[in-house]
Formats: sequence, C-alpha cells, structure tokens
Amino acid sequence: MALQWFYTRAGAQYRTDIIVTIEHLDEQIIEFDTPYIMGIQMLDVYVNGIYQPRDKYEEESVNSIRFVEEDYLKEGDIVSIRFNPSNVNLGDIRVVPTYAKLLQLDNPVRNEVALVTSQRKFFIYEDGMWVEFIIPFTTQNVGIMFAQETQEVTDHTHRTITLNELSYSPGMGNLLVFINGKKVDQNEYVEVDNKTILFNQNLPEDAETIEFLVANTDTWEDSNNHKVTYTYYENGNIHEEIVTVGMDVIKYTEFMYDENDNIVQEVVTKGTKTIIKNYSYDSSGNIEEVTVAIV
Repeated sequence: MALQWFYTRAGAQYRTDIIVTIEHLDEQIIEFDTPYIMGIQMLDVYVNGIYQPRDKYEEESVNSIRFVEEDYLKEGDIVSIRFNPSNVNLGDIRVVPTYAKLLQLDNPVRNEVALVTSQRKFFIYEDGMWVEFIIPFTTQNVGIMFAQETQEVTDHTHRTITLNELSYSPGMGNLLVFINGKKVDQNEYVEVDNKTILFNQNLPEDAETIEFLVANTDTWEDSNNHKVTYTYYENGNIHEEIVTVGMDVIKYTEFMYDENDNIVQEVVTKGTKTIIKNYSYDSSGNIEEVTVAIV
C-alpha cells in the first residue's frame, strides 16, 4: 500500500524499488542486494514517500547508502530506494554482480543490456539468450563507465606499453585496448602488471594511436570481504600470497626469484585455473619479457 502514495520525481523512470522499514533508531546505513553504479546519480531515495536531496546521504558502496545526519531515520520510517536507469547514458541497462544473477533476471527483452560487475563484461539479450556485448562507445558513455587514455605510437617495434594515467586489474577483464580505433583481441597482448601490457608482435605499420579504456567498476578485492596472508623466504622475499574468504582459498600465488632477487616465476591458482608467468630481465635488471601460460 505504501507505494501508492509515494511521490515520484518528475521525469524519472524506474526499474527497481527497494523498500526498507527502519527497525532501530541507530540504523543509518541501508544495505541491499542489487548493485548500482556509484557517482552517476543512479539512485533516487525517499523517506516516508518524500524525495531526499542527495546531500542527505552518501553512496557507501555499490550495495549500500548511508544517511549523513545522525538519528535522521526514526524507528518505523519507510525508506524506498529507486534505481533510475534513465541517468545512465548507455540506455536501459541492468547491473548484476554475477553471471548467475544475470540468468535469473525476470522478463528480459530483446536488445536489453546488462553489466556483470564480477566479470567486467556487458551482455545483450538476443534470440532468447544473453550474449557478450561489445559496447559501441561514444563520448557520452566513456566518461560514465570507463576511464580513458590515448597514446601516440612513435615506435612500431616497441611492444611494451606503459599506461601513464590509468591502472587496471590484470586478469579481471576490465581493460580494453584499441589501435586506430579498432579493438585489439586480448590474445594479442599480455597484461604484465596494473600499468603495463606486452604485445606479442610489433605494432602494425599504420598504427598511429593506442587507446586504453579501463572499466570504472570495483575489483573483486574492493567488492568482497577477504583476508590476504603472506609467507616469506629466509631472505625476506615474499614466498606465498594467499587470499581467503572464511576457510576458502580464493587465490594462491607462489613467487620464485633469481640470485638478484628478481621475480623469475609467478604461479597463480584461482579455482581450477593456473596462470604461470615467467619473467626475463636485461643486464640492468629491467623486465625484458614476460611469457604467460594458462594450464
């Protein structure tokens, strides 16, 4: 019954309503399961049917908001959080945390677009199924969903490219690379670290610009509670990095070094996948080549 008297902000078109009844006086943080995109005014918030100005609350995380004023909410207050996808320039987009949640969406329609945050991928609904979707980027879209950097190509034989302004999460699929505006297949380069990629071959002779787009979505580490534990060799070098949630090991990494304490091999195990990275160095100790094998 409460929704029937809610005042709706003019011009807003909503897909999702979250209704929370305040049970305790000190309940100022509202948490919910459905994620949203922070920083683009995607949410409209109501208390007892009255629209709340944005200075009344802060976007705490992709799954919560926090009211700024202490004791602002009272016991019995009804908080409604309405997702306003009309504020997203990519159109009528749904945001879900996992691919499993994507498959559970009710009544998808043809050409509807969804962002799966854990995979950093877009999907579009076509012919009764969700398929991966490469967004046709526009200047409006880029500022909302991606951070952007462009570099001029001065040496086509220089295969190691370092990002100057951006960083990304290697192996998480949130980096897109373009040469002369054409997307480069991810199999054509290696993500060395959070600011470096290594092309498998020299750049095309006609390459003039390289463009990087990094998705503005939180990494797994920034979106999930977890613990990181380290073990060390006798000389102080890191031997193991173990990421756990409760009793479950999410990621296990082992490091091997040469006599100069340079990492020569990094073995990462995530689920059933093992990623082996072998590093080689020049006489000055700079990384010269990285080879990656997936087993």
